Amino acid sequence: MPVAFYVDVLASQRNGTLYIGHTDSISRRVWRHKTHAIGFTAKYGVTTLVYYEVFQTRAAASTASGR
Repeated sequence: MPVAFYVDVLASQRNGTLYIGHTDSISRRVWRHKTHAIGFTAKYGVTTLVYYEVFQTRAAASTASGR
């Protein structure tokens, strides 16, 4: 099974705080945000996945998340 890498955008609410990151497991990333396992999430309440994009390499995902 090929490995995929993701750029994810999560939000606190409509027109609220955004979080942009990259990961190799989109489901784990969303779970960690929803359970406030990431400090930024706990502070700003960023829990809703609003967009993600799939990449073939970690480098490509990392570059895209910095755009």
